[in-house]
Amino acid sequence: EAVRSNKAPGASAPINVQGADLNMRAAADPSATIIGSVSNGTQVNVLERANGMVHIQTGDGRQAWVAEGYVNG
Repeated sequence: EAVRSNKAPGASAPINVQGADLNMRAAADPSATIIGSVSNGTQVNVLERANGMVHIQTGDGRQAWVAEGYVNG
């Protein structure tokens, strides 16, 4: 199956998480290695979308993938 990718350089969106922080993952795969977390309301830049995941960059420069359902915008 082909990886669908939607690039949206420079787009900004808030993270919308209920409860615990959202896991940041190393790849566009829900089972990829967790490399950090991001809190509800955090503003991030959306770099691209693929396989139900969103590639984000935080204000401090960290890049990772998060589940698409938790990113508004």
